[in-house]
Amino acid sequence: MTQYARPDADTSNAGSWSPSTGSDLYAVIDEAVADDVDNVSIGSPEDSAFVVRLSDVTDPSSAADHKVYYRALDDSAGDIVLTVALLEDSTARATRANSSISDSATEYTFTLSTSEANSIGNYNNLHLSFSANDPEAMGPTVTVTQAWFQCPDAGGGGSSIAPIAMNHYRKLRG
Repeated sequence: MTQYARPDADTSNAGSWSPSTGSDLYAVIDEAVADDVDNVSIGSPEDSAFVVRLSDVTDPSSAADHKVYYRALDDSAGDIVLTVALLEDSTARATRANSSISDSATEYTFTLSTSEANSIGNYNNLHLSFSANDPEAMGPTVTVTQAWFQCPDAGGGGSSIAPIAMNHYRKLRG
């Protein structure tokens, strides 16, 4: 199974990003099913960022299949560089820059490397940071409509001895 960590609180909004409704950024990008009507946006971004806290997940004890997903659009189709980072508290554990944002809401994803996933020490202190930059100073609007982090379920309990080895051990013990 898979665990999903969705935005559950605002951490910071240094870049004056605006929610389409209400006052909380996280509340308009936290849905399980994409809703591109509610969103967070900013016009004329210049290295402007916002950070949301993610809901808690259990350490999967594996570095496999750690992914960040987000839906975004750039009304100028490609002038924006949107940098997305998975943070543990304020320390970046994985960062990707996307300079190919479509002019229609599109889902983007990136997979953490083994070393990036292994660098996470506390899965109850994860955040997502979104930073937009307009290198051509064209004044576009960038919009984020959904975001989440996923990782595998935590491993099950039980013996660390493989079943075949355990059966052999039992036969030897009588």
